[in-house]
Amino acid sequence: MDEPSNPVRRGSLPTYRRLQRIAHYILPNLISHAKLLLQLQFHTTRRNDQPQHFRIQENDAFHMFMMTFDGNPGIAASLEVLDVESMDGNDFAQASELEDRFKRCPNLRELRLAVGHHYGLDANLASCIPSSVEKLDLKFSRSLPFLQSFDDWIDRAKDSSWLPHLASFHMSIDAKSKVAESQTYNPPLPDVAQTPIPQISVESFDVAFKTKRMALYDLLKSTRPKIHLTY
Repeated sequence: MDEPSNPVRRGSLPTYRRLQRIAHYILPNLISHAKLLLQLQFHTTRRNDQPQHFRIQENDAFHMFMMTFDGNPGIAASLEVLDVESMDGNDFAQASELEDRFKRCPNLRELRLAVGHHYGLDANLASCIPSSVEKLDLKFSRSLPFLQSFDDWIDRAKDSSWLPHLASFHMSIDAKSKVAESQTYNPPLPDVAQTPIPQISVESFDVAFKTKRMALYDLLKSTRPKIHLTY
């Protein structure tokens, strides 16, 4: 069946399918065409025909970044600034996949990630950050898996060899998000017992997040006295 020709709102399934096809079949060969990039909300700054600065927003943004990365081998060495925003829940990337690509970016200096609540990416991001990063800006939606896994950030911050070049750090929560209780959108298996997840209000979540963030910031200041921290 042909897809409807009428415009559909961003984030709907037909739009998502079109973006997937474009990223997989067309984007690797047309990445230099600014008009197409802007239509897809891609923004790049280039050197030697490879992006230095790369920005992509929503519509499975992390997955599309990885597809673009895999289709353009030269991007790994050229990439210096990366900005990926995927807060709407339409993303199918996993932390291990993202970590694999980041490890191949030795010159990545600035990293901004806005991570929604999907497939555990928000709860496993600390291990993904490449060691070359100097400026790190993170934004999360409210989710219990993220809050429950926050100690991973704290444990890593105790080690000064983790992100040794980090000079600027910012971590925040999307003020409009609700508290999500699980880490995937997959329905539970019928024959598997489900562990009850405690309910938590937005207010309680924010108090817990700010307490944990303060502990993280204190550790970063002790291991990196010159670091610039913003709230």
